[in-house]
Amino acid sequence: MVADIADRLRGNERAAELIDRLSGGARVSSIWIKTTAEGQALVLVVALVMFAFMGLMMGPMYTALESTLAGLSGDLPDELLAIVGGGDMSTPEGWYQVETFGLMAPIATALVAAVGGAKALAGEEHDRTMGLLLANPIARRQVVLQKLLALVIHTSIVGVAIWAGVVGGSVLGGLGMSVTNIAAASFQVTLLGIMFGALALAVSAASGNVRLATFATVGVVGASYAFNSIFAVADDLNRWKQFSPFDWYFGDDLLRNGIEWSSVALFICFTAALAAAAVMLFDRRDLRRG
Repeated sequence: MVADIADRLRGNERAAELIDRLSGGARVSSIWIKTTAEGQALVLVVALVMFAFMGLMMGPMYTALESTLAGLSGDLPDELLAIVGGGDMSTPEGWYQVETFGLMAPIATALVAAVGGAKALAGEEHDRTMGLLLANPIARRQVVLQKLLALVIHTSIVGVAIWAGVVGGSVLGGLGMSVTNIAAASFQVTLLGIMFGALALAVSAASGNVRLATFATVGVVGASYAFNSIFAVADDLNRWKQFSPFDWYFGDDLLRNGIEWSSVALFICFTAALAAAAVMLFDRRDLRRG
């Protein structure tokens, strides 16, 4: 009798769809939705911190410290400021460059993207759900690309939160910063994070190991930042900093001069190359399906 009822329900299109969802059936159209929902806790926490503390609060804080910062700015060595992409702290743009966009924004986007990329494929293997996923008529490359889409969405949410927070801070502090230039800096730091996330995705696809993918990406992020800082302060090595992703991101004072399209092109090209590598590596590797 129960079987008869179930068969009748499955005969109804809407009821069948509901049963498939409740039973956890994997569908290619929902992989990115499922992945986006799974990682929302970290994304929301990071986005809130960047919006409230590194965005909104920094505007009124600059207004309160403006006279102090004006006197302090000339005393700070250029080498120290170069480590965080430069910036005159006596100006609102320089203040936000040092306090928000120099270090915290890259950490925020890279953290969210790297965790998402590392867990995207290796996490499925670790949780022994990859077999259930691939038992459906889903090409491996579709899995990789939809996992990448979820990663892009997560990182973009953080990028929008950074933009909204800095714009709000500028309004609250009466700083008069360019909304367009803030968008340019937020967009480029988002692309920076997505590129590192694509790296984590490629390592995840190649190894099936969440820890390896996470630590490898964190190592590359740290080394890139350190090398860029060293190259920025050492005159004889300055020409080498153009090979660091952080030099592409810092650009030519984005908060003053706006977007740098050559850097955008570099980020997109490297992200596409890493995504292609992830697809190829995932296609060729034997998987632990549990």
